[in-house]
Amino acid sequence: MTTMRTTSTQFPWLEIENSSASSDFNVRLVGEADNPSGRRIFWGKSYEGHPALLIEYGTEHWEPIAIPLFEHLVVYDYKHTSTLAIILRSNSMEDFFYRVALDIVHSIQGLSKDAIRAAAILRLQRWSAFLKPTRARLSREEQKGLIAELMFLQRFAFEVYSQGEALAHWAGPDAGRRDFEFGQTFVEVKSKRDSANPAILISSEMQLNKNESERLFLYVVELSESMEDNPKAFTVSDLVREIKVCLVSPFDIAMFEKKLANVGYFDEDDYSADRWTEGETSIFEVRGEFPRITSENCPAGIMKVKYQIDLSCCQDYLANEDSLLGAMG
Repeated sequence: MTTMRTTSTQFPWLEIENSSASSDFNVRLVGEADNPSGRRIFWGKSYEGHPALLIEYGTEHWEPIAIPLFEHLVVYDYKHTSTLAIILRSNSMEDFFYRVALDIVHSIQGLSKDAIRAAAILRLQRWSAFLKPTRARLSREEQKGLIAELMFLQRFAFEVYSQGEALAHWAGPDAGRRDFEFGQTFVEVKSKRDSANPAILISSEMQLNKNESERLFLYVVELSESMEDNPKAFTVSDLVREIKVCLVSPFDIAMFEKKLANVGYFDEDDYSADRWTEGETSIFEVRGEFPRITSENCPAGIMKVKYQIDLSCCQDYLANEDSLLGAMG
């Protein structure tokens, strides 16, 4: 790379000349205002004149990570030079690329050199999910489900594990078997309406499967729609912000936002009109004769079963918080 003087131009690529070699970039170090940690991050321009962001990283713990695909961006991971190169293929989208680039630059401040690569790719994965043409804002039912999982993450997982470990145990957004997985202990998180409706929905005959060595809990949160003037009302965005403020590591923030992206939540969407109040929370342990349909007792030939459980019939299976916390550890 050929390094040039740092610039403060809004689109820094405008003052960078094209590289003279097809396999190289002309670059400028990202300035202190956006890069206060002084990381080796560069604005660049390719031989063809395409704007680029180049990020140098450490290789002590290098392992393959899936690079997302974009319509107008291309991402190269040059292991031999420990550099991640993000290149805009359509110069007419510089304003969008500048937003993406700054988001990545800001997300890796304060990280060790060895953590930079993974954090940058997490941000790219989030942007890839955001730009899907079929993406839609979360429905009210999806918001309720996410709120319940965030409450469990905040009140239980963070109590037992470090923030990074707790986020890793949140498996639902990553298509895990359960919403939360703690070794041989699993937690399915459910939301329901008010106490007058004790039913929860089970999405398949496999959701409440477990073997003799496993423990499975249901964490059920009562969430009701609320009027805007209710002082106790909150939005899903309120809860996301509350958790994000508490996260210490920039890498954990990137991981949290990637998981949110996996379930379809993005800060850019407006949820201010969807307000909720919390009611009672109940914990049940699925054991013994707990009422359920499993893949073992479902008749042959029947599949993709959805059914409801009346929790008023499950009082013998109530568990307390200490029991759940003990099983998680």
